[in-house]
Amino acid sequence: DISAEAIAEYYAENSADFETEETVDVEFVELKLSDIAANVVVDEAQVNDYYEENIALFRTEAERRASHILISTDELSDSEALEIVTELKVRINAGDDFAVLAGEYSADPGSAAMGGDLGWSTTGVFVPEFEAALLELQQDEVSAAVKTQFGYHIIKLTDLRPGAERSLDDVRESLVAELARDEAENRFYAQSERLDDLALESLDGLGLVAEDMKIELQSVAGVGRLVGTVGLPVSEPLVNALFSTEVLEDGANTPLIEIEPGHVIVARVTKHDLPVVRPLEEVS
Repeated sequence: DISAEAIAEYYAENSADFETEETVDVEFVELKLSDIAANVVVDEAQVNDYYEENIALFRTEAERRASHILISTDELSDSEALEIVTELKVRINAGDDFAVLAGEYSADPGSAAMGGDLGWSTTGVFVPEFEAALLELQQDEVSAAVKTQFGYHIIKLTDLRPGAERSLDDVRESLVAELARDEAENRFYAQSERLDDLALESLDGLGLVAEDMKIELQSVAGVGRLVGTVGLPVSEPLVNALFSTEVLEDGANTPLIEIEPGHVIVARVTKHDLPVVRPLEEVS
């Protein structure tokens, strides 16, 4: 048995252990990107305009696979290099194997070991003179001598993947989703800035702010310093702001606080309850 006197004595000596938590009642307004996105409608004209203005995004460029034989002019004169290239072109036209000749004569060691193969490429990969000649070739056609800064080349187009264009019907669904997302993000950031400005200017709570922006004014009671109060978004920066001097004692609104990407909140303390010792009858 524990006597009433012992309980009372312990209670008197340890009253701090029986204090209630410091809490605040809060009103707040919040913006969520997901709520804004739910009300965005993309019309057909927007989709058509975007498709036409960005048609290049929906085209795949043709890819070419080329091989070459390079006769370098580092140690040969232009005329000597050109003579060799001309002779090689005659041999190729006569039926000699391009890859074998590349392995024997090409001064480009990387491709020579692969029979002259340069792999697949799109435009903009090779020097302009080389690329211009390559673009003129039909599949399996071999070029005349091509002069570049590296020497003289013979180029063969060994394979071709034609470019393609995705139709509007093919991309409509993804375009609608992309345009809706962009519009929702634009509205969200614009409204976030306005909410921040209005809350900063408002000296009489958040009621008029909510009314001006046509969003719900919410409230929750008994918010403590521990993060995770039911009814309020879980956010340490928000709780710290609520118990700051400016908000708790001066009555200011919190600044705009990002709870997570796409979710912001502004809050205000409407009531502040300091810790009090719970009565002995409640804790005995």
